[in-house]
Amino acid sequence: MAIRSVFMIKDNQVIRDDIEIKWESGLAVSQKRKNILNLHEAICSKYKVPNEVILEVSTKSFQDIGRTVSSMNMKFVLNDKIYSFESVYQSSKVYIDGILGDIQYLEWIDLDGYEAKKRSKQIALPLKGFVLDNRSFPLEPKTLFFDWLYIQCIDRMNIFHKIKDYCFFTDIEFSPIKMISTQAQAICKYKDLFERGLVTTFLEKPNEFY
Repeated sequence: MAIRSVFMIKDNQVIRDDIEIKWESGLAVSQKRKNILNLHEAICSKYKVPNEVILEVSTKSFQDIGRTVSSMNMKFVLNDKIYSFESVYQSSKVYIDGILGDIQYLEWIDLDGYEAKKRSKQIALPLKGFVLDNRSFPLEPKTLFFDWLYIQCIDRMNIFHKIKDYCFFTDIEFSPIKMISTQAQAICKYKDLFERGLVTTFLEKPNEFY
């Protein structure tokens, strides 16, 4: 058994519901997709909704759009160059070193997303915050920078029409016990902001929304 999350909009607020599901162990895509099916089946049963309104946002998604907007597949344009979204996120991390001071691995931006994430996990230093293109972001609120970066990226893609009919968003890799940010939550926030005409305002002043 495992705990996985679903995100939805209620009263102009993105909320998370953690659901216990049967867990199929293994790293194969087929095993991941069995877990997605288990999670979506539980959501359908609990909320009395059809499967068609649930979107898995990850590289393991059954839907093309779900795979397209995964952090590993999305591309982020910065200073007229195209990078992996995940690499931009990981290279923006600023670590605290008691001897050397602040450390940021800017070179990670040129790696593919999987390698950048792997190297980030190997760093045994506390995070201080995030810096991207000379703009700084604090660690609190915890999901601020990830949400801001993700929403900026997805807004540039002009694909709201492809996600507007989904009401529940999942990310099978996200464990609410161990992790903080997830693309499922970020895309749900994007939908909420878009429907209220607040995307531009959020991107300009993200702190005000937290």
